Amino acid sequence: MNFFDRFIFFVFSLFVALLSIIMMFMGLRLIPRYILTDGLGLVYQSRNGSLLILIMSFILLAASFRLMAVLLKRKRGVDTINQRNDLGDIRISIATLQHLAIKEASSVPGVREVKVKIRTSEKGNVIVLRVIADGHSSIQEMSEQLQRRVKSHVEEISAIPIHQVTVLVADIVNNAAEQKVRRVE
Repeated sequence: MNFFDRFIFFVFSLFVALLSIIMMFMGLRLIPRYILTDGLGLVYQSRNGSLLILIMSFILLAASFRLMAVLLKRKRGVDTINQRNDLGDIRISIATLQHLAIKEASSVPGVREVKVKIRTSEKGNVIVLRVIADGHSSIQEMSEQLQRRVKSHVEEISAIPIHQVTVLVADIVNNAAEQKVRRVE
C-alpha cells in the first residue's frame, strides 16, 4: 500500500470507529432519542446539511471501492531480472541475487553481518550492501574488497551484469556485546 491508500484506510477506519461508538451509545441508550431525531431533522431541513451528508457518502463509497480494489488486487509475482538468449528466457529472482551477494560478502574478512538490497535502474543493476564490520581491519580496504568480490561473484554465477556495488558500513561490533555472546555460548 502506498501513502495515499494508507491515508484513505486511516480516515475510513477513524470514521467507522466513530460510527461504532455512536451506535454503541445508541444501543446502551446513552444518547437521548430527541437528540437523534432533532439532529436528523436539522440535517434534512438544512440544504447545507443534506449536501454535506451527500458529499460524505460519496467520499466514503469511493474510499470503500478503493480499499476493496487494493485488498483484492493480486500480488505481483516474484521480482526477477529477465534475460533472453538463443534458447529462450532466463529469469533470476532478486532473492537469488541477494543470497549470492550475502554468501560472498560474508566470506570477506572483517564482515560480521551483511544485508543486501538489489535495485534495477536504466543504468543497470545496483547492489547495496549494509555491513556491520568487526572493527579490526581497515574499513576502506574491506569495502573495496566487498565491492570487487560481490560484483565478480554475482556476475560470474548469474551472468547478470552489475553496474555498481554500494557499501554502507552501518556499525562495528561492540566488544562488550561480543564478550557477552561468547559467555552465553
